[in-house]
Amino acid sequence: MISRSSTTKVATVLGATAVGALLFGGVATATPAETVVNTPCSFSQIVAATYAQDEEEGAALAASPMAGSFAAFLAAPVWQRQAILASQPVIVDRVNAFFGGPGSGLARTVFASCVDY
Repeated sequence: MISRSSTTKVATVLGATAVGALLFGGVATATPAETVVNTPCSFSQIVAATYAQDEEEGAALAASPMAGSFAAFLAAPVWQRQAILASQPVIVDRVNAFFGGPGSGLARTVFASCVDY
């Protein structure tokens, strides 16, 4: 079962990270939120891929106060990620809207290449 506390933490992480242009990217056929839910990548892989694209952004992601919660989100099974996002539609809307804004190219590149790290 997902605790309210962990859901709140993850929702905060997703919103903050999306604003920071580091979290989401993906395949043209998937929404950004679906890409995050379905990614096979771990937090370590996301950080490594971000460093490879932009060292400053990689360092910011690794040092983020939200890093632990984001890592926990990515470590959760897909069904649990789906449940977390399903309970937080505002976060899903923010993530999806983010992809029309600045920084979305870095995020898409990171998620497209993270499996290589």
